[in-house]
Amino acid sequence: MAMRSVEFVGKAEGIKSHELSVKSLMEKLSGILSSLNGQKRSLQSELSLLYAELAAAESDTDEDGEPDYGLIASIEQTNEELSETEEEISQTSGELQRAQQEYAEVEEEKQQTLFEIQERARITSQDASKASGMFGAWASVGASLNQSFQAN
Repeated sequence: MAMRSVEFVGKAEGIKSHELSVKSLMEKLSGILSSLNGQKRSLQSELSLLYAELAAAESDTDEDGEPDYGLIASIEQTNEELSETEEEISQTSGELQRAQQEYAEVEEEKQQTLFEIQERARITSQDASKASGMFGAWASVGASLNQSFQAN
């Protein structure tokens, strides 16, 4: 194999570091999503309340007899905030999906590296067994030659 043991250790440490980084990012993004979803629910509740107030105040006018546009402005502002929050949720969800894909790739790389390490260990074990067998054969030849020299 082309990769030395020290390189495997470095590669494994790199994979572990990358894995921890991606996991941390995923946890952070999940927390942000949770917060944004709470904010979205709050804005939706606020909108419902404002629409109810608007329906109840349809005949209300200000001091000059003009309709009360403040309530309408509040509804429009809350709708805008809701749209911005939904956009943030969408962006954060996209980031989370990319992080999850990256994590899957890290896991795949980890499995491949583990397989390479196991394969290298298997080959090394086979080589050690062959070397041991060869040593045993050479020891037998040596013993046979020694007996032959003593006999002659």
